[in-house]
Amino acid sequence: MTFTHIVAALILGALQGITEFLPVSSSGHLIFFRDVLGFELENSLFFDVFLHLATLCVVLIYFRTDVARLFHGFVQSLKTFDVSQSAQRLSWLILIASLPAALFGFFFEDIVERYARNSGVVILMLILIGVLFLVVDRKNFQPKFELSFLRLRHVLIIGCAQALALIPGTSRSGITMIAGMTQGLSRRDAAKFSFLLSLPTVAGAGLKKLIESVMMGLSIEAWMLAIIGFFSAFIFGFLSVAFLMKFLERHSLHVFAWYRFILAFFIFIYLVRVFL
Repeated sequence: MTFTHIVAALILGALQGITEFLPVSSSGHLIFFRDVLGFELENSLFFDVFLHLATLCVVLIYFRTDVARLFHGFVQSLKTFDVSQSAQRLSWLILIASLPAALFGFFFEDIVERYARNSGVVILMLILIGVLFLVVDRKNFQPKFELSFLRLRHVLIIGCAQALALIPGTSRSGITMIAGMTQGLSRRDAAKFSFLLSLPTVAGAGLKKLIESVMMGLSIEAWMLAIIGFFSAFIFGFLSVAFLMKFLERHSLHVFAWYRFILAFFIFIYLVRVFL
């Protein structure tokens, strides 16, 4: 394990931690640093699993009160389901909203991995979703209710939006936040629901990939780099989600839209210089 490998693990972990929660596309940043700049590690699948587990832990800890309430509500619903209990209802709505992404990933993940994980797709999605940010914010959707008043039709729309996040450059948090805003949630509540919605999705996908990776056999170096990346992603992820939840109380998504445009421009310029 060289010093370069350690630095790469730290930087990739920090990138994952920051961009997983900010609506700027974590996959887009990681693909740029890996494919365009040649910033890669061995056993990248295993390494990525640890980065996602780190951001999963961030959500569990930062929203621990909400997670505990939802977990308790889910357990209670297995005994006696009471639709009037918001925790019970919301826990099931989150599970239902996770289904579109799970189905999309099951049937199309290989196709996306083969054809969409490249910088051209990242550029396109950075721009398209950035434009969507501006349009949704300009529409000025007014908050109609809090999370506890969400209904099935609302979460299915948000869940279908989350399925699109499998395409690199989309941003899972970004696409679900704007979907939540169009359904009547405030920016802050839309962000909270987005992060809570990530729990079953990330946990399921992470467990699947972790099993696949471990079965391949891994070196001590791979484990060490994964652990380094985990702590880097966790620290920066916690700071990122704390910043975003505070930021959304008074600000729009415009700044993230323009950041996406600028990033797409720089990736495009870099690619032009490579091919010329």
